[in-house]
Amino acid sequence: MADRAESTEPWERQPDESPEAFQAFAAYRDMPIPRSCARVGRALGKSTTLMERWSSAHDWPRRILGEQLARGWMQPERDDTAHGPVVGKSKADDGGEIPK
Repeated sequence: MADRAESTEPWERQPDESPEAFQAFAAYRDMPIPRSCARVGRALGKSTTLMERWSSAHDWPRRILGEQLARGWMQPERDDTAHGPVVGKSKADDGGEIPK
């Protein structure tokens, strides 16, 4: 049987994430772009510093990208430079629509 860390999707609560930190992540994930830790903090009555700490500790941007890729809202694309990073390309970039 796989442990929770192996079976947890990036957009789900992570094994080392408190319920409060996950609530903040969900607010960040669900807010319109451009997202910001300051806006999440204001919405939840928490400090921007705390939101930035949680975002860093739980890698919020990577988790959002992981969800977008897993759900087909973005497609992986390689940078043209040698050994470039994998980046996401939105279906909207190709004229497709991203579901709401």
